[in-house]
Amino acid sequence: MRRLEKSGHQVLTLTFDQMDSFAGNMLELRSSTGQRVIAMSEQARESLTKSQLETISTYAQIISAPIENIESSAGGSVRCMLAEIHLPVTISSATQ
Repeated sequence: MRRLEKSGHQVLTLTFDQMDSFAGNMLELRSSTGQRVIAMSEQARESLTKSQLETISTYAQIISAPIENIESSAGGSVRCMLAEIHLPVTISSATQ
């Protein structure tokens, strides 16, 4: 945690109840305009404290979705439903 904080990151501690509500399954995304967005389930959002939500909101817009059927039956959450692509951004000749 000290290394993360030394590198400029802010660490949020989650309770076991928050983890059970999928608060650990958030994912940071960037919109097409470059805006930072934190995607999470509605259940995860509701489990966070006002202070935690305010902290997250200083870095990104929070987007949540009601996916309780998926969380209660499949065991995954928003992060599991989104594909992460770790490729460099390139501009194709068709879009230039």
